[in-house]
Amino acid sequence: MDGEVLRDDQWEKVKSFVPGGRKGKRGPRSDGRRFFDALLWMARSGARWRDLPE
Repeated sequence: MDGEVLRDDQWEKVKSFVPGGRKGKRGPRSDGRRFFDALLWMARSGARWRDLPE
């Protein structure tokens, strides 16, 4: 996925809008940056949730 993720300066601008990083009722939430990168990948590729790489 090189070239398809946010640069550090871009991530700093949006990270306050992305949930995650806190402990939820069922345990720790996933990494917000990784989740946001997955959303961007889906928007570019038109993939379905089940097609996401693990």
